[in-house]
Parts: sequence; C-alpha cells; structure tokens
Amino acid sequence: MLFWMTLGIGILTGLLGLKLRWFEAMALLFNLTMGVYLGLYATPWVAVLVPSAVEIPYGMALTALMVCLIGFGILQTITFLFITGQFAVYFPKFLDLPGGGICGFLAGFLVLSFASILIDLQSDNNRKGLPSDAVQAQASYLEWWTGPIHDFAGNKGSSIESAFADLRELIPSSSNDETEESAPNDPNHPIGQ
Repeated sequence: MLFWMTLGIGILTGLLGLKLRWFEAMALLFNLTMGVYLGLYATPWVAVLVPSAVEIPYGMALTALMVCLIGFGILQTITFLFITGQFAVYFPKFLDLPGGGICGFLAGFLVLSFASILIDLQSDNNRKGLPSDAVQAQASYLEWWTGPIHDFAGNKGSSIESAFADLRELIPSSSNDETEESAPNDPNHPIGQ
C-alpha cells in the first residue's frame, strides 16, 4: 500500500516536473535531496542545541521535517535568485519533457520516502509502525540519494542505519512515571489539591 501511494504521488509530481522542464526539475530534485540529507543527518545536532524541540510529542519528526524544509527553502531561494530565475535553459523537447517528468517523479518519491521513514521512526514500540519490508525499501531509496552526499561530506564509514539510530535516540521514552507528583502550575494538576 505504501509503495502504491508513493508511486501515485511520484506520478503527480512527475506531471509537475513536465511543466517545470528538465533544468528546473533537476535543480528542484537536487535541492530536495540536500534538504532530506539535512533532515536525516543534522537533526541530532539541532536536538543538542534545542533540546525542547524533541521533547514534545512527535518532536523528532517535526524537527527533522523543519530542518529539511528550511534547508530546502534556503537552497531553492538561492537557486531561483541566481540560476533558474536568471537563465532559461532549454533542451530539445524529446529530452526536456521526459527529463522534467523523471526528475519530478524522483522528487515526489523522495519526499514520501522521507515522510514514511519519519512516521516509522516516531512510532512507539507498543504500536505497530509501517511494514518492515516497506520501510526497508524506503530506507534503501533514501540511502541511494543521500549516501553519495554523506560520502562527499567525508563520512564514508557511517550509513543511513546509523542516522536512523541517532534519530531514534532523540525520541523520549513513552513510559510515564506515575509516582511523580505534578507541580501546582502544571495544567494537568488536579484542581483542589
């Protein structure tokens, strides 16, 4: 089911890529790949700098998503201001339309792979997450895109599984201690006690 949903979104973004054409769609795919890379590998650093960001429910997923969106937004703005907004690069139609569609499809597949990994990482051990074979397929797709960037950054020894382990460590444990008393200013503190 997850694969078919990802495929459907990929087809829709492929149609968007047809409109963008190859050069702009390729720039979008590159910026999106960099944003996903930052979302996967820079979120532990952000969690160290702002620990309260990951302490809220679904904080790790939201923090990784925000790091991804901020990185993508900055890169897309720079790309538009200095490259795609200044120059129009046209390839022959037999390359331009299919190239844009393929880049758009890959971008949509990348977005949903990233989202499904965040959903699976955030699921509790008590709840059932996404099916393991679907998660493995999405993880291998993310590894295929972010692995060369991670190697280029000088981290040849680590893999995406180590990034998943780092992200999983950021999730606070779901076991609440019932013996702790709530503070009087706590909104969940019983009235009259």
